[in-house]
Amino acid sequence: MTKEIRFADWSMREEITSLWQSCFAERREAVDLFFAYHFHPTDTLVLKVDGRIVAMVHMLPGEILTEAGRLQAHYIYAAATDKALRGQGLMGELMARSAAEGTARGDHYAFLLPADTGLYDFYAKHGFDKFFKTAFCEISRRELERAGCAPDRVAPTVDVTPRALKETRDSFVAVSPGSAVWSEQAIDFAVRVTKLYGGQLVTACSNGRVAYALCSPVHAGQCEVLEFGASPHDEAALCAAVLDSVPAEHFRFRLPAHRTLLGRTGQPVDFGMIKPLTPPAARSLQFVACSTPYLGLTLD
Repeated sequence: MTKEIRFADWSMREEITSLWQSCFAERREAVDLFFAYHFHPTDTLVLKVDGRIVAMVHMLPGEILTEAGRLQAHYIYAAATDKALRGQGLMGELMARSAAEGTARGDHYAFLLPADTGLYDFYAKHGFDKFFKTAFCEISRRELERAGCAPDRVAPTVDVTPRALKETRDSFVAVSPGSAVWSEQAIDFAVRVTKLYGGQLVTACSNGRVAYALCSPVHAGQCEVLEFGASPHDEAALCAAVLDSVPAEHFRFRLPAHRTLLGRTGQPVDFGMIKPLTPPAARSLQFVACSTPYLGLTLD
């Protein structure tokens, strides 16, 4: 058996797509969207066994907010191993190689969101620590209306660009040191994937500011708001826009752990891990000990 780890190239598209769909049950359109908007060969490592791709990891560019400013990092996305070859250490080899390649290109951190809670232990063995927090706040339509968010008070909606979404997002993560900062491209990709699966981007303009909510499809009367981008001054206007646009009776908001929503607090849970790739990067994380770093836009 011969093994090889290397960066991907465009000729591998069909083989990568096949592995992706077999591991994640994704629609072909979603994988095609990734190749159209987010794939770059030097961001994707594949592991071949006897010439066949059996494992992969994508290292999407991102940044981590530190006391020294925004530091270059990569987000581990769609890490997958052929089901027939799991448990043989292949993903561990890819994790080690991706860390080495990330360090070589100037990344200070690797970060990720495990696909399920059982994988936190797996990634811990490869140098990742629990780090990011998300608060989940559940509110019914009736409760939102009673709080003054009735649809008849909806703020004007706006057509927004990825740049405008990024500006709004950057403003609310700035108060949470250690948080992930995403590019316009990454934000645009998250919106497109959500829409592909039947979700929507709800926007509102309040006091001259853009606010947004990225909403999952409605299932059994419930909608998960995957990211809620509004200042405390704009949250009522955005909630009204959500009620006006989304036919759900119950809403589950994902929020930065320090945030409240209409005076309510959510339940903070672990929601992502990080691995410093250099000693200075590790020291930079010490200053966030009392913070609640936020990940968001994880495309889960």
